[in-house]
Amino acid sequence: MLVSIVGGNKTIRSLTKSLVEYCADKLNLNDSIILDIEFTNKLYKEDGLLGEIDFDDNNHRPKEFTMTVDNTVSKRRIMETIAHEMVHVKQYAKGELLDLSRCAVSYTHLPQPTN
Repeated sequence: MLVSIVGGNKTIRSLTKSLVEYCADKLNLNDSIILDIEFTNKLYKEDGLLGEIDFDDNNHRPKEFTMTVDNTVSKRRIMETIAHEMVHVKQYAKGELLDLSRCAVSYTHLPQPTN
């Protein structure tokens, strides 16, 4: 797994790298995964989220991800958030989870309910 980390302090970056490697091993993620991790101090304040994961390629078993993590909380909470988001990386990468908002499915041909 190729990991790049932007933001956060040196300790957080070091802990993050170790945790991501540990999670990748335990979740059986292959080496073709590319993960960019960005620390911000705005995610919780603006969106009410501690972390989020997004994929940068297609919706079917993506291999390129961006994880955004809020760094205004404790180190423990940051690490819990990263571990949680790593489960989503695994789910997307193995086809266990789809982002339905990105599916090219149209329901306009179906009858619309009337009141």
